Amino acid sequence: MIRRHLMALRLAVMLGDGVATVLVFLLVSLVRFGDGEAGEFWQRLGIDVLLAAALFGDFKILVRTVPAVVGRTGK
Repeated sequence: MIRRHLMALRLAVMLGDGVATVLVFLLVSLVRFGDGEAGEFWQRLGIDVLLAAALFGDFKILVRTVPAVVGRTGK
């Protein structure tokens, strides 16, 4: 029964992992730079903090997923 829904389960876990990563990125940024300074720091660099957090989350998921998929196919 679970095999039929395995892809949906993997996607849900990847989505949850991505959301958790984005939230941790934003929390660490807030703790590191302070309440008002976090936004100023990212603006000075010319980087949107939400975009940076989303790209960080996507990269983490990609790094964790690709080796598992490649190893499973035998390539």
